[in-house]
Amino acid sequence: MIIGENAKDDDLDVNAVREKKLTNMRASTADEAIRLVPFRQLNLEQAIEFIADDEFVEITPKSLRLRKKILQSNGRKKRAKEALEEASHSASKANKRRLQTTWVLPAHISPYLTWPA
Repeated sequence: MIIGENAKDDDLDVNAVREKKLTNMRASTADEAIRLVPFRQLNLEQAIEFIADDEFVEITPKSLRLRKKILQSNGRKKRAKEALEEASHSASKANKRRLQTTWVLPAHISPYLTWPA
């Protein structure tokens, strides 16, 4: 389930049920200064505009919920890695096709260009 916004592009996996451990006394005073942004109620159009490619909008008679398509975080990482490998594989195929293309230079252009010193 999506519980908030992150200022960065990547997703941040959190467990909203567990409380934060306050073992370090110096850090515990800094936690009191955190201001939480109030909950923002979205209608259907706003929810559809808000979601990313890897998210769903669940519609029930009483509520709208935003959630990830793949719920387990390790599954999302695996899927992202597969998509990255697929994109690099298709890019390498395009480069191979580009390398296999033969170029014919016009007669007035020398294939051995010299650069001025």
